[in-house]
Amino acid sequence: MHYGLIERLKKIRQVQGWTRAGLSLDAGLANNTVAGIEVGQMPRVDTVETLAWSLGVEPCWLAFGTEGVEPFRKKTPGGAARPGTLPSAISTTAPNDAALHAGLPTRLTAARVARALTRQALGEAAMTTEQTVANIEEGCNLPAIATVERLAKALSVSPGWLAFGQGCGLDEAGG
Repeated sequence: MHYGLIERLKKIRQVQGWTRAGLSLDAGLANNTVAGIEVGQMPRVDTVETLAWSLGVEPCWLAFGTEGVEPFRKKTPGGAARPGTLPSAISTTAPNDAALHAGLPTRLTAARVARALTRQALGEAAMTTEQTVANIEEGCNLPAIATVERLAKALSVSPGWLAFGQGCGLDEAGG
């Protein structure tokens, strides 16, 4: 799902008339941040959230597309939006002082414990390391959206819920 980030970002940025540097600066990021993402650099969840608020779209949509709110095991083939399509709903939620991604460590820990997984087992299932899982859970590192997607898949929760608290979490995903 995160592979579509580049096209979603480009399309919404162009529709809204932003230059790459202009959007980066409006979001309070280095002036080459958007350019880097649009050529394939994987952003962290906080960067995606910041860009989404500047663009007026939901962070979950920007990061993962329309299916980002669904848990992996509930997905059906052919249900994904066409690449490059704009969101059907622009964000109606204004950002507040608490960033949505700030709850990621707590959500990750809760989902891992609910699935009775050790950090090592989750790391292996998500093709990452036990140390990466520990660093995220302890709030030491913010992961890139690709890592969030792999963790969500291993936990059978939506990547949007894990990253931003949007979409299906433990209760809705059967946890």
